[in-house]
Amino acid sequence: MQFSILASGSNGNSIYIEDQDTRILLDAGISGKQLRTRLQATCVRDLEGLSGVLVTHEHDDHVRGLTQVYKYAQSPVYMTEGTHASLAEKLRPETSNCPVEFVREDEVFYIGSIRVTPFAISHDAEQPVAYRFDTDDASLAVVTDLGYVTDHQKPCYRVAKRTCLKATTT
Repeated sequence: MQFSILASGSNGNSIYIEDQDTRILLDAGISGKQLRTRLQATCVRDLEGLSGVLVTHEHDDHVRGLTQVYKYAQSPVYMTEGTHASLAEKLRPETSNCPVEFVREDEVFYIGSIRVTPFAISHDAEQPVAYRFDTDDASLAVVTDLGYVTDHQKPCYRVAKRTCLKATTT
């Protein structure tokens, strides 16, 4: 598994994750133009080749470029129902036909070769989650805007495979 932090911080958050033919964008907190530019410069990839787009929560620094990502990515967008409900007012009408897959805390799902585990975090948003990504060779937990660590979250940070990569941003 490989990953690249495209943006991190209050001005925007976005991480690209790849394993074999699976390509995931986690959050789209910068403009679509910046996402395309950084993805191309850092990973030599395009938005059109994404397997999935995951959203942690509805704050602008995580979804600023989501409408533009909808235009280019032919992949589903994964988020909680609470996040989706909160985004309804922010997203333009042309995104209403985009495929959305709802995720639930602690319910594992797969995008290609990557096992994805969303887990609840403490943040002032509607149903925010962080994500853990696992492959046969590596694990990556991406946690942003974390108020505090709960006992329920701790297993999500533990090494499950031979190699564990952790990226934490604020």
